[in-house]
Amino acid sequence: EDLRRSCGGHGFLMSSGIAPLEADFKGPNTTAEGDFVLLSLQTARFLLKSLEAAQKGESLSGLTQCLEPLKDPGFNPAVSGRSYLNLRRATSVEMFLDYDYL
Repeated sequence: EDLRRSCGGHGFLMSSGIAPLEADFKGPNTTAEGDFVLLSLQTARFLLKSLEAAQKGESLSGLTQCLEPLKDPGFNPAVSGRSYLNLRRATSVEMFLDYDYL
């Protein structure tokens, strides 16, 4: 990389001999940006499968147990979520900053 930069714009030319060396080295030895996309898609697929399992009433394990309330067909997270989790509304800044509340 330093050698290519020291040649300025000519370091990018294939005729310099530097660009092919860099391509050979960097190609198989880099992590592509697609890794994040792939992991995100796999995570989304797992969560959707867990959601379907919860809605069918199947048992869930691990962190997906938080989807247990979805076994009830009448459960609406926007309406029933706070009461299901026994959450109180913060009525003051002090209450919000209290670790027991959080």
